[in-house]
Amino acid sequence: MAAKKSKGKGKAKAKPATKPKKAALAGPSKPRAAVKPKPVQKKKDKAAPAMPERDDVDMESDNSDDSLPERIPEAPAGGAFRLRIPGGAHVHDVGHHRFGGKTIPPPPADEEEDEEEEEPRAWLQEEEEEEEEDDEEEEEVVPKITYWIKIYSLEEQAKALKHQDPETHVLSLGTNKPWADVYSLLKIQAVNTLFPNDAHVPDTAFRIKYTIPRHVKLPLQLSSDDDYDYMVNATQKMKNREVQIVIKQLTSLDADANKENAPPANAAAEGSKKTGKKSKAPSAKDLLPGNQAKLENIVFLRSRWHCNRDGCASTTCYIPPDGRHFPLGHDHIEKWADAILHNYQGEPSATLERPPNTSELDPVAEHSVVSRSPILQARLKAMQKEKGPQAPQTSGVTQPVINMVFPPNFGLGPAAALYPNGVQGQGQAQAQAGDAEPLIPPTFQPGFKMDMSTFTAAYKVPDSIVARLEKHRLTGTHAFAEMNTQHLENMEFLLGEVIDLKQAIKQWCLDGPMSGSSLSYC
Repeated sequence: MAAKKSKGKGKAKAKPATKPKKAALAGPSKPRAAVKPKPVQKKKDKAAPAMPERDDVDMESDNSDDSLPERIPEAPAGGAFRLRIPGGAHVHDVGHHRFGGKTIPPPPADEEEDEEEEEPRAWLQEEEEEEEEDDEEEEEVVPKITYWIKIYSLEEQAKALKHQDPETHVLSLGTNKPWADVYSLLKIQAVNTLFPNDAHVPDTAFRIKYTIPRHVKLPLQLSSDDDYDYMVNATQKMKNREVQIVIKQLTSLDADANKENAPPANAAAEGSKKTGKKSKAPSAKDLLPGNQAKLENIVFLRSRWHCNRDGCASTTCYIPPDGRHFPLGHDHIEKWADAILHNYQGEPSATLERPPNTSELDPVAEHSVVSRSPILQARLKAMQKEKGPQAPQTSGVTQPVINMVFPPNFGLGPAAALYPNGVQGQGQAQAQAGDAEPLIPPTFQPGFKMDMSTFTAAYKVPDSIVARLEKHRLTGTHAFAEMNTQHLENMEFLLGEVIDLKQAIKQWCLDGPMSGSSLSYC
């Protein structure tokens, strides 16, 4: 014990008294590896020996060597020792029983086995996470398009635009769906609404168009793969992909001629019982063939002359060759559809491109006003016969009577004297006024009255002439009777413009006087 109280490395190693005790305890026959480790819990209950000071280093071993001043001894199995490095800031437990301080036991064997078992589990978990990430990358999120569907029957299309009430449906489909599947779903919606009792419905019985808000304003046809691909590509930049689908019925499959155009009897009975409930509109099968054909013509006319111009007051306009828009109301469309069904001398009175011969549509004829009126045509033919050889008249056919009125000075030449009053200026002005040719020839009578815009549109007057007439505030054809070529020169008309205007006025006079309604263009 005296050696422990002294300080220094040399004095700390001189302990001969402890060596024989260790040899006696351990014994030469038993190896140290055979000693069983002591339980950790029992050592924790014992009181720990006193800690040596920070500068002391106790390094004892059974085989000490002076040449190795800091030799680390071998600890017995299950033992522990405490190593203190001089000047070190930390204490390291290495596992020797002779060094003071609290001993740290080695980890138990079962904890090592648990650590060995946890390593493959962590590896499998990481592998599973990687596989899940790969699966998420492979499964791309497919965007969907919301289809707002409106279905119009023939009866709804025949109504005024503000009174139409179509059937509405909604579909939400992915953009990766092929066109065949999308068309099948749309056709199912159309057949269930328009042809609920028909087993087979051809594709020509209805038509599908679409619009995309703020992207595709003009209704486009949706009938092929190319149309579908263009529609899907147009929705790529949209946050909420929405498409307006419009399905319109074109023809009816069956029309029963024995039925009247009236709602069913049960619908009328239900309407009488319940106040405020409207009777059901007749279906396509309840219409007569003539009315059914008229409804189809109305649908074709509205589709053919649909107006897409911004700012136009009407959604349906007839556009003559001059490019102006003539708004078509419900009455115009109905009379036009009736005229298509009427035949005159083997030819229809109107076609899809040519309007009928009615007073409402007179200013927008395809050709001149004469081509619309049989009376004007007969009058023109009679005037042509007078110029050429007359055909022999038959006793049973009455010829039209033509009255011609000549002006009082017809056939008289200009004044002979240049200075009738002896004044040079006055006589010259009168001579120039006498030389001026009136716009309406003396042998012609003025045509029917109409406003200037209708006249210029019906007789295809050039735009330059229209601008000059508007500049001088000429509002109607009544002004032609008061004008002559001198007025046109004062209005700065060119020679070609004078000729064009005179030809239009002659044709207007040949059409003859008649009363017409003044219609405006948009």
